[in-house]
Amino acid sequence: IFDQLDLSECCFQYPEPLTLCCRLKSLNLSHTIIRDDALLKIVELNPSLEDLNLSWCSWISTEGMIKVCRQLRCIKSLKLNNCARLSGSLLSSLADYNSETLSTLELANWSFHLYSNDILSIRRLLNLSRLNLSGLIHSSNLNKIFSSCTRITELILSDVRLDEDTLR
Repeated sequence: IFDQLDLSECCFQYPEPLTLCCRLKSLNLSHTIIRDDALLKIVELNPSLEDLNLSWCSWISTEGMIKVCRQLRCIKSLKLNNCARLSGSLLSSLADYNSETLSTLELANWSFHLYSNDILSIRRLLNLSRLNLSGLIHSSNLNKIFSSCTRITELILSDVRLDEDTLR
């Protein structure tokens, strides 16, 4: 039985074949048209999923991802780059349910910028070592994150203007 599955850019409408997978540790569904209900079925069958890539999945909603966060208590890596329907309220759920395990979080190029509450939620993810906030954050908020997330070793900030105070 395999524990990794990469279906990026695959075109499938119904998740029934994926319901046969019940021991996945890593799942890449980037660039697919998966929807909340199908994703939830997959997650329910794979509660030990550690690595999930949903980048460019434009049909995933904030409400659906909050339900996913509640299910995935072992998640270590979550990639949600370019997910147009996600909002900052998801970050609070990530902090509530996944702060102990999450070490990689990628949120590049959402359709909005992060607000103060969103920054506070990221600060609660104390085990983060890799963070991608490209196009999503103002440089003045970076120090607020670093003051709590001291384990970050890789930070990706494309399209973020850094000022002199931030670099100190």
